[in-house]
Amino acid sequence: MEAVKTNAGKIALVVIVLAAAIAMFAFQGSEKPARTGQVEYVCVKTGKTFWFKREPTILPRENPETHEKTLVPCHETEDGQLVIDPRQRAVIQQLEKDGINKFVDPETLVVRKNPQ
Repeated sequence: MEAVKTNAGKIALVVIVLAAAIAMFAFQGSEKPARTGQVEYVCVKTGKTFWFKREPTILPRENPETHEKTLVPCHETEDGQLVIDPRQRAVIQQLEKDGINKFVDPETLVVRKNPQ
């Protein structure tokens, strides 16, 4: 009889832990919709962001609104900041040198907030 109580306790503990894990997963998934297969880009001239299908492209990419080559891929960090991948530092430096970059810090690669 003692073994049944022990097994029941173990089963109850496993069920509780499993339920907690499922709840945590569901909560994290509800924060932001997944954009599998897409990449976010920021316009270094306007600060506006765009989503495009993940595919090979030459950077900087053309902005569909201005038709200027000012888009660089970015991603959001856990604290909500948009940043450029360090592999794109040379692209940002060239856009900075050309006087086009207005929104990406060339040192930290953090995207400044668009005031609009």
